Amino acid sequence: MRAAEWLLWAWTAWTAIAGIYQSLATIPKMIATQLGGLISISQTTVDELIVFFYLLTAAFSAWAVWEIGLGRRWARTGFLLNFIIDAMWTFAPPYHGYVVLLWAAPDLGLQAVAIYMLYSSPGRYWFEYQLKLRSHS
Repeated sequence: MRAAEWLLWAWTAWTAIAGIYQSLATIPKMIATQLGGLISISQTTVDELIVFFYLLTAAFSAWAVWEIGLGRRWARTGFLLNFIIDAMWTFAPPYHGYVVLLWAAPDLGLQAVAIYMLYSSPGRYWFEYQLKLRSHS
């Protein structure tokens, strides 16, 4: 169980760091070239919004990982649903090439291994044991 939790902590860090890096490298260029005449927003504001969004996402993910560590089944199910949506989004047309897949590999890989650990033995039994402990207290 702890190995799965550590993988999810690594996934949270990867998502935040890689997301901030990718977004800061691509979104400002897109705004400057494609939306330049439509939106009047400074580059600094765009950068701050990008970092804020990813830090907020990382905080939410960290809270969910913490809840998984406490044995909350809803948090485990939430990560499973997040993985399914993330995988569908990554592989859905229009597919954006191998570069996107290389960036997505650590994201999806860490989630897949952690989810496998959470839903197979002994992780599954650990959650059942935690549920029994809470119901008897």
